[in-house]
Amino acid sequence: MTAHSGIFALASLDGAPLAPQNLRALGLPATPGPLVAEARDAAQPQAVHQARNAQGTTLLLGYFDAVEELAKSLKLPPQTPTALLARAALARFGSELPNIACGEWSLLQREPHGALTLMSSAARRDLLFYAQRGSTVAVAPSVHALGRLDWVDRTISEEGFLTGVGNFRLREAFGEQTILSGVRRVPPGGSVRFDGEGARPERARTPDLPPRFTGTIHDGVDQALQLLQCIVAERLGRLPGAAALLSGGLDSALIGWLLADANAQGKRLDFFCSVAPEASGLPDELALARKVADHLDLPVHGVAPDSEASPYRPAVHRFVQGNGPVLGARHYLYDALADGAAALGHTALFDGMFGELTVTGQMPLATPRLRLRQLARRMLGRRDPWLVSDLPQIIRLAPRRFEQLSKSLKAEVSTNSRDEIHPASPQARWPFPPGEIMRTGPPTELLPGRLRVEYPFRDQRLWRLFASFPASFLEHCGLDRAPVRLMLSGRLPEAIRLQPKGIGFSPDYDLRLKRHAPAARQRLAVFRKAQIDEWLDLAWLDATLGRIAVHGPQDVIEAQSAQLTAMAAEFLLWWREGEV
Repeated sequence: MTAHSGIFALASLDGAPLAPQNLRALGLPATPGPLVAEARDAAQPQAVHQARNAQGTTLLLGYFDAVEELAKSLKLPPQTPTALLARAALARFGSELPNIACGEWSLLQREPHGALTLMSSAARRDLLFYAQRGSTVAVAPSVHALGRLDWVDRTISEEGFLTGVGNFRLREAFGEQTILSGVRRVPPGGSVRFDGEGARPERARTPDLPPRFTGTIHDGVDQALQLLQCIVAERLGRLPGAAALLSGGLDSALIGWLLADANAQGKRLDFFCSVAPEASGLPDELALARKVADHLDLPVHGVAPDSEASPYRPAVHRFVQGNGPVLGARHYLYDALADGAAALGHTALFDGMFGELTVTGQMPLATPRLRLRQLARRMLGRRDPWLVSDLPQIIRLAPRRFEQLSKSLKAEVSTNSRDEIHPASPQARWPFPPGEIMRTGPPTELLPGRLRVEYPFRDQRLWRLFASFPASFLEHCGLDRAPVRLMLSGRLPEAIRLQPKGIGFSPDYDLRLKRHAPAARQRLAVFRKAQIDEWLDLAWLDATLGRIAVHGPQDVIEAQSAQLTAMAAEFLLWWREGEV
C-alpha cells in the first residue's frame, strides 16, 4: 500500500460498533468506539493538529495563515492550539470558514451527539473523499483506499472519469463526482455535514471583490511584495529547510529571492533546475538559474530525467495520488526534481506555479495602437497570439463512448473551446480569475510520505490583493509583467529582471515524446486485450503515435492529446490489474 498523507476515518453516526474489516481496509487500528480517525503526514508531522475531549474530536491537517488574527477575531489567546482554534472557528463561521481562515488545510470534526463534518480549504493541501452506507461514513484522501471497502463498487463511473480528465468548467459541472460512483469528493472551499438528516454538502460563497485599489503601481507593488515576504516567511518558518525550483524565469527568480530574504536563521536552501540531457545540444536555462543562485550565494543543482523515463507511462504513485488519470505532461521531470530534493533531506519544494495569475500576469492592454495591430492581423488572416483556446476534453474518447454520453455531459465535452481571453482595458480590474485556478490546482503532496510542494503564489491573500488592482498595472513604462519586474529592481541582476519569456520547462519534451512513441505504440496490443478501447480511441492513438515517432509532435495540442490519452490507457489498465 502506497503511503498517503491525509485524513482517514471510519465513523458510525448512530453509535453502532465499527466493522473490523472496514477499519483494516482503511489501515486504521481496531479501536473500540463509534469513531476511529487519524490525520497523517509522514513528511511533515508537525502539520497534524488534533483535539479529543468531551467536546468532540477535531482533526486539522495543514495550516491556517495569519493565526493570530484568526484567534483575535474569535477572542481567543494567540497561543490557542490549532485544533481548538479550528473547532471554535467552525462553530462561529460554519461553511464560510474557508473564506475566513486562509491557508491549505483539511478538517474533520465529530461532535459529542454524533454529527460529523468534513471541510476543505479553498487552496487544497490534501484531497478529501468519503463514502457512506447507512449510518457508516468512511473518509480517506484516496478513492483507492475507499475502493477497498467491500461495500464500494470499484466499477469506474463514466461521468466521474470524464470529470477527472476535463477542464475547470467540466469539473465544476460534476464537481463532487469521482471515478467511483459510490465515492464523493469534498471540493476545495466545500464541506459536508452528516447527521440524522443525511449528508448535506455546502460550498463557501464566492468572495466579493475587494475595494478597487486607488494607489500608484509602486504603492501596489510595495504592498504585494511585503505580503509575499510574509507568506514565504510563514511557510519557511514551519520547515527545517527547503528546496526550490529555479529556471532563471521571473516566477522562480522571485521565489528564490524571497526564500533567501526570509532565511534569517540560516536554514539549508537548495535550488533545482531542469537541464537538457548531457551531450544533447539542446538549450536550457541553467546559465540563467546560476546567475540567480550565485547572486543569492546559494547552490543550484541541474536535473535531467533518466532517458528511459517515458512520458507516456507515469510512475504508479502518480495514479494513486491523482485518483484518476495523470494530467501533468511533465510528470517524469517533476519526479526527478522531487527525488533530487528528497535525497538531500528536504520535505518541501517551493514552486512558482500560479505566478502568472498575479505577479507575472501578462496580457496586452487594449490601447489604440493594439487595436490597429489586431485589425492588421485579421486582414492578413492571422490569429492574435494572446487569445486562448483550451479544449475541455483533450483525451480522445472512443467514438461509441462519446455517442453514449448523456446530453448534458456531451454538451460539456463537445465544446471545442472556452471563452477567449481578450486584451484588457487599462481601466478594468486585474483580468485573471485566480480563484478559479486556485480551486482546481493540485494538492501539495508530491512524493508520498516524503515531499510536499509549496505554492506561495496560490495564497488567497495575494490573489485578493491583485483582484483589487487595475489592469493598467500589467504594464509600466513599456515593461510587460510590470509587478514582478518592479519587485526585482535592485534585488537581482538586470539580466534576470528584464529578460523575455524563457524556454520550455522540459528542454527535451518534444524529443522525448518522439523517442518513446514506438514503445508506447507497442502497448496498444495490451490495451486492446484489456478492452481499453471501450473507453479510448486507440485507432486514433495508434495513427498519432506513428506520426510522432517519425516527425515528432506537430503542435502542443497533438503532443498533449497523444500523451494524455496514452497515460489514461495506462491508468485504466493499472486499475483493472493493479492492487493498491
